[in-house]
Amino acid sequence: MRSGILGGQYGAVSIHLMDIRCMDENRLAIEVSVDELNMLPGGLREALEALDDWEFSTRMGVEPVQVEELAGALRAARDNS
Repeated sequence: MRSGILGGQYGAVSIHLMDIRCMDENRLAIEVSVDELNMLPGGLREALEALDDWEFSTRMGVEPVQVEELAGALRAARDNS
């Protein structure tokens, strides 16, 4: 099992620990702080707003609806933390 830890400082938000573990060839387990979790839905929203529908799947590798579903799941996780 491979893992990596990312850390640093992003503006006023402290990035304490992001632990990424490879579970198998198709799955990762990612442990993030609440501050890090708060950043993710916003970044996904920015990608949805910045890219036109016709180019989204080419540049992102997934359909916009998949990103919307992921952003919703991340918001729900944040709201329940």
